[in-house]
Amino acid sequence: FEPSTANVQVLKNECGADAKWVYRQEALGSVDGEADLQVMTQSTFSSFHRPTGWATQRFGSRVEVAETERVPVRRLDDLWESIAGSACSVFLKIDTQGHDLDVLAGATEHLSLVPVVQTEVSVNAVYEGTPSLIDSLQALDRYGYDLSNMFPVTIEPDMRSVELDCVAIRRPADQG
Repeated sequence: FEPSTANVQVLKNECGADAKWVYRQEALGSVDGEADLQVMTQSTFSSFHRPTGWATQRFGSRVEVAETERVPVRRLDDLWESIAGSACSVFLKIDTQGHDLDVLAGATEHLSLVPVVQTEVSVNAVYEGTPSLIDSLQALDRYGYDLSNMFPVTIEPDMRSVELDCVAIRRPADQG
């Protein structure tokens, strides 16, 4: 799932004729609809959320909004069958620049089929109005996941973490 038109063009070029690659020019979220994607100068920072003052100071022109693109947003629950079919187990990796918990909220009907989820969590807010590390861990707990491990994604020169990839494992139903 990639909502940015420019990034989808890169995917088309990379995927070529390989039928094993499937991509959709849509974002995932908690409700179906449309939203404004802030396309940043460095596309890896593109987000539904505007950068914080700290991020602007830290990352400079890389987090400047170059344009705003109206993109479709879909709930993963509504797309599950067309994406996962009858799979009984799916690894879900989410990296949406501050929108990860919305993706989980749109997948609640199928989370029982997701034994492992990897999500990016914020230690130092890069985007306005996004969940903190504690908010993210509490949400994973509510969805029935236990923390397995965390891996630094972005680290400051003084060794402070900015963002972490969080891997969480579904706890057995009898421990819920």
